Amino acid sequence: MESSLAHHHFSNWRATPSLGQWGVSSDAYGRLYRNSNEDPVRTELVPAHYTVRDSTALPVRGTYSALTANVPVFPSHKTPAVNRGYREKTLRADSTLAHYTSAGSPTAYVGDRYPDATRGSVFVTESAGNLVGQFVVTDSNGAPHSARRAQDSTDFLTSTDERFRPVNLANAPDGTLYVVDMYRGIIQHRTYITDYLEQKIRERGLEQPVGLGRIYRIVYDSAGVGPAPHMRALSAEQLVHTLTHASGWWRITAQRLLVEHGDTSIAPALRALQRHDDDRVRLHALWTLDGLGCIDTPSVMAALADASPHVRAAAIRVAEPWIRNDLRIRRAVSGLVRDSAVSVRRQLAASLAALPTADRAALARLLLTTNGGDAVIAEFAARNVAAAPAMLAMLLDRPALAGQYDHAAVEALGAQIGRASTPLSMQRAIALATDARRPTAQRLAIIGGLTRGARDARQETALLSPPTALLAMAALQDSALSVSAKGLAARLRWMGKRAESPVRVLTAAESARIAAGRVEFATTCAACHQSNGAGVQGAAASLVGSAYVTGPPARLIRIVLQGKEGNMLMPPIGATLSDERLASILSFIRREWGNTADPIDAAEVKDVRGATNGRQRAWTVDELARIR
Repeated sequence: MESSLAHHHFSNWRATPSLGQWGVSSDAYGRLYRNSNEDPVRTELVPAHYTVRDSTALPVRGTYSALTANVPVFPSHKTPAVNRGYREKTLRADSTLAHYTSAGSPTAYVGDRYPDATRGSVFVTESAGNLVGQFVVTDSNGAPHSARRAQDSTDFLTSTDERFRPVNLANAPDGTLYVVDMYRGIIQHRTYITDYLEQKIRERGLEQPVGLGRIYRIVYDSAGVGPAPHMRALSAEQLVHTLTHASGWWRITAQRLLVEHGDTSIAPALRALQRHDDDRVRLHALWTLDGLGCIDTPSVMAALADASPHVRAAAIRVAEPWIRNDLRIRRAVSGLVRDSAVSVRRQLAASLAALPTADRAALARLLLTTNGGDAVIAEFAARNVAAAPAMLAMLLDRPALAGQYDHAAVEALGAQIGRASTPLSMQRAIALATDARRPTAQRLAIIGGLTRGARDARQETALLSPPTALLAMAALQDSALSVSAKGLAARLRWMGKRAESPVRVLTAAESARIAAGRVEFATTCAACHQSNGAGVQGAAASLVGSAYVTGPPARLIRIVLQGKEGNMLMPPIGATLSDERLASILSFIRREWGNTADPIDAAEVKDVRGATNGRQRAWTVDELARIR
């Protein structure tokens, strides 16, 4: 049978950012939650699609924001069979897992069958520790601010069974939570199993059994469970009423079905729900109208004036296609620049690109001068300001900023100047940063922004003359200012600058090796490190300009063969790759994304593999630093 999809064109598809590692969920207000192994709860302070609105797809602050550091976990039994269990502080003295090492499936509870204190919690699986944790998210001024453990010295769900492996959670239609238990001793792919873990697996006989996974439902005894859904049988009017259901699963499913059915006759009923007492219902009504293409000016205006910051922020997003041509909506959106809720002001900053140029620049300027301490607002506003150097100078010279000024706005403007790669703008900003009359913290913020922007830029900034003051700052005794100045100077070019080692012309064999490495990287490495080499915050390190990538080949080969410890872990994947395949991947990353290091050949990989044969632990940062 021929699929009907064959007759459709997917020109409306758009790129989405790759954030998080093991799943995504939304809370009752549509805010998304993600995580990675040792990074249990992150959220979006602004929707992440704003990172890919332009071709640069540069990272934007607030689109992948940590709500908590890694925290203790409390398994019900000893858990020595944990990957990298040999690492200091991974296990307690009693051999129990000390903190998250395999956090996954962050699931915001939106059901109606648990105590009120549970609603709004985010549940997280920890399969290595045989448990599920619970985090209580705290809001501040309309936005998620932090997350804390719900229990002091225990976790939401634990098991004494070493093969209990919770790997996925889901809100159930009956208002409870489902827990998917993989139920097996080995949960890592062979590529990522350290020698330590392999030894523990054999000692404890964890290879068997397999094929015994199960699904649990967590029931609160006194509440029972709700009815089973039969929502396909509901009429459009009944689905509209379901948007008022106490359980988020029912509301979300009803919204989806209404949009899929495309019945626009229900628009009046949805507009009536915009006056409902529950702001979650008003939010569903707004997005359903938008999904059906039934949004009109009164609906948007009502949402922009809603009492709930969640609805006002959503209304700005919904209004984006209307802003340029509807003066009433544009004025209403612009009026939210002084909204009491930071979540609304952040959304306005993210939506600035939808405004006409003049309005955009004026609002960006106002946001920077009134919200310059908020890194999210500052980041978006700086990208839309009319003249970043002039704005930076004005911001620095404001009397109100003489003592306590807005570091975030200063750094964001510096980053915007750095990205532009315009010599005169860069020199003007450097003059501000090297002015010894300014506070040190202010100067560091400028240089930090310029350096970040220069790193993001598509090309180096070629200055018209040597940055004498910057070089003088770099020559100071080792201090924060000199270190920062050296970092910025390294990313700039000017006439007479002592050339770095020239980039060697590749041989035909090396070019072929790199071409092969491009293909190997896409299938082996890009899932974590991304096709642009930028990595994933909290999960995979950036390869762009990395000293580990461009440094001594013996160091890089060791990292891939046996793995790396430290802040950003690297699993030991080299054992699954031949010398030739590994050499091609490493040669590719050393010559891609602006990296200019020499390629690596198979003989070098073979030598290091032989020299480190029998190594059972990943390399520490200190060990790697000694390799030249």
